Amino acid sequence: MSFYNLPKASDEQKNIIDKLDTHNVVVNAVAGSGKTTTVLHIALRYPNRRILLLTYNRRLKAETRQKADSLKLKNLVVDNYHSFLHNNYGLCYNDNMMKDMLEQNVGNFKDFSFDTIIVDEAQDITDLYFWTLCRIIKDNKYLQPIFCIIGDIRQCIYTYNGADKRYLTNSCNVLKQINKKPWIRLPLSTSYRLTNEVAQFINEVVLHEDIIKTCKSGEKVEYVKCDTFSDKPFEVLSKILMTGVKYDDIFILSPSIRHNDEKSPINLLANICTRNKIPIFIPRSDDEKVDDEQLIGKISFMTFHQAKGLERKCVMLFCFDNAYFELYNKEDKLDRCPNPIYVAMTRATEKLVILHDNQNTPFNFIDKEKLYKLTSVKLDNINNIDSRDDCPKISVTSLCRHLDHKTITKAMSLIKKEKLNTEVKMVKVMDRVKNEDLGTIEAVSDITGIAVPLYFQLTQEGKTADIKKLLKVATEEYCKENGLDYRKFQIKDFNWIKQDELDIFVSRMADIISPDAKYETSDRIIRDYIGVRTCGQMMINARYDCIDKNRLFEFKCVEQLTDVHFIQIAVYMYIKTLSQHNDVLKKYIKCNIETFPTLVNTYLLYNIFSNELYQIKMDFVELDKLITVLFNKKFGGKENIEKEKFLMSSKSTYEKEFGMDRITDSKLEVEKTEKYKLIMDTETTGISYNDCILQFSGLLLNEKNEIVEEYNTFVHCKDNVVNKAYNEGMHKISSQYTFKHGIRRIDFAVILRELFNKNIVEIIGHNVGFDIRFIKTHLAEFRMKETIKRIDNIKVFCTMSETKKLVGLLNTKGNLKGTKLIELYRHFFKKDPPYQLHDSLNDCKCTYDCYKEFMKTYVKKEIKNITDYFD
Repeated sequence: MSFYNLPKASDEQKNIIDKLDTHNVVVNAVAGSGKTTTVLHIALRYPNRRILLLTYNRRLKAETRQKADSLKLKNLVVDNYHSFLHNNYGLCYNDNMMKDMLEQNVGNFKDFSFDTIIVDEAQDITDLYFWTLCRIIKDNKYLQPIFCIIGDIRQCIYTYNGADKRYLTNSCNVLKQINKKPWIRLPLSTSYRLTNEVAQFINEVVLHEDIIKTCKSGEKVEYVKCDTFSDKPFEVLSKILMTGVKYDDIFILSPSIRHNDEKSPINLLANICTRNKIPIFIPRSDDEKVDDEQLIGKISFMTFHQAKGLERKCVMLFCFDNAYFELYNKEDKLDRCPNPIYVAMTRATEKLVILHDNQNTPFNFIDKEKLYKLTSVKLDNINNIDSRDDCPKISVTSLCRHLDHKTITKAMSLIKKEKLNTEVKMVKVMDRVKNEDLGTIEAVSDITGIAVPLYFQLTQEGKTADIKKLLKVATEEYCKENGLDYRKFQIKDFNWIKQDELDIFVSRMADIISPDAKYETSDRIIRDYIGVRTCGQMMINARYDCIDKNRLFEFKCVEQLTDVHFIQIAVYMYIKTLSQHNDVLKKYIKCNIETFPTLVNTYLLYNIFSNELYQIKMDFVELDKLITVLFNKKFGGKENIEKEKFLMSSKSTYEKEFGMDRITDSKLEVEKTEKYKLIMDTETTGISYNDCILQFSGLLLNEKNEIVEEYNTFVHCKDNVVNKAYNEGMHKISSQYTFKHGIRRIDFAVILRELFNKNIVEIIGHNVGFDIRFIKTHLAEFRMKETIKRIDNIKVFCTMSETKKLVGLLNTKGNLKGTKLIELYRHFFKKDPPYQLHDSLNDCKCTYDCYKEFMKTYVKKEIKNITDYFD
């Protein structure tokens, strides 16, 4: 790792660092003002403090960790919200998992104690993230940490996801009850990223406030009013390249890059670059998370949102005119600069080029007189206007994009889904390839998503295609669909799919799709909508992957299906229903779609990679409600609650955490009499973090390995947990059975606490690590940390791993494999066990028999480690 040279702290930064000795600090920091530098200096100044930095995204987390490691800062822990929960509470990869974890009151399996908590990008906090912050504060062993809340109110651009800048501006009110120290507001007003000229343009022409201070000079902002559908943008870009600027020092920014139209300004410029052999990067969607590795050696085309947190020497900014409000932002006021525009302008470290299409009116908020003085281009006919009255269009993908967790929850509550295929076997395909000539990386998963169904279609028609030709055709189809040519030239090796992978996919699809199926058919409907500034009709365009008689398929080639995928197939269901049942539905609005057997009435979501097949079922009333939810989210404006309601909502979340009742789990004295061993086993609903125990059994052994106590209890299933193991025949314990014959989850936690208060010196079980994990998760749910600590200090003997060498069974690769319980019993007793396995009590008895035989037969002398006997 290269050494990081930490810049000297500025006077503003020093003031913040000093005040944190006695105050909580709220910092409003302009773009490029050295927030990370400030945080690192805080850690250096207070080496005896344990400091937590909560960041908003993975990129900033990774960058800050690298710098902290280089400076050998051992007192600074850097996480984003998801990774902190993942590292301390359980699996957490997305907002839905975060929400489930909070609602289910999952406890922390690892203790943490921070006396200073720094929250970065606080303007992007949502109510869900604030709830997470409250949970972290509540579980923090240091009861009164000092806070440093950092953000930039003008960079609050995720309002569509529920972000609220008041978590920054009102943080002193929201968090004032945590500690008794006073709060102070301090600025970071000097940008070390922007030049004097760019800052002057932003301050005087755009914001009309002296917001940003700077300390370096550069070029004037270049304001180009032109036909952005012409070659003019490429002429501007060519002049920049002639100055020696590298490809990967350039950003081309636009409100959106998903036009699906080769004649859009962004796509026109991208295709001209490709024809001139200039490597480029364009995300596959407006909400794709950008992979830094794919940006190397390329000009990067991005949305304003995707560029947040990044910087480049040169930035070209499209759509700096009122078309931005007409096409992309129908919510913000016309007389002030929208935050995404501010974010886009503040990405440039040396040169900023503004592109204003000459068919559109200028922004109302710009100072035209100063615009002439402060830019390098004289503007002509700035007030010309060319009205466009086309019916607005939106694709299903766009309609389902940028949905916050509240909208997703509302939508999913209307969707009934049924899993039709229980066999899930994931086949992973390469998702990126390297261009050796350019030294660049290209993502290809979306092309794979075209190639696999296409290959199946060809086989159904009796045609053949080698892999290279297949992937070339799929790449060309992608380029045609999106109006972009660059991938045909930047991908050189068309060999990332293997034939055996294609054969598996074809076999799977042939089992569910008939030879008469039709592929890639289009549809569209018109729906009324009411927006913030406009109302009228909106055309929704759909493209169906496959229609097989009365069944409509949506194909996915992904590692994991998400809620948004189910919402997409529901929107397709709505469109297809309207297009084929229009007259009938007007008369019978509440009809069940399945009453029309001659038409499409079955809607299926199929993940080819995992072989998961789902059917969704909804009546038209539910479909219409779902579309209304999506339209309200897309066109209904921001939910801007009053300050008093915001504070009440924050207080409610706070009290939900800090006012909740807890089960006492005090440091009980462990019984010091006889020593015990515990053989235990569980039956669960599945294997993921949010699955739960349905049955627990245990055999308590004395020092002579005699059974002195037997435990066997069924436990209520969590309300929102799917009993996957029962559905797939792993055991015969239904969720309904546990509610009829089992005990409450809280009562089971008390039983566990009392059990492990005994002087247990060894836990024994078959694959017992799995059972221990679920036991600890259940205890964490009820805050029984001391019991978890006791479990962590108990010796563990796993009969599966410890007998692997003894039994000597091999897997398909010729390596020793973990022994199944039935295999171990057969090894010792040369017959099948007399118990029905996959019942935890029977499994305990079988394990007990095997354990006694193992100890009696193979451990005849004292050895420090049983596995030494086999070496």
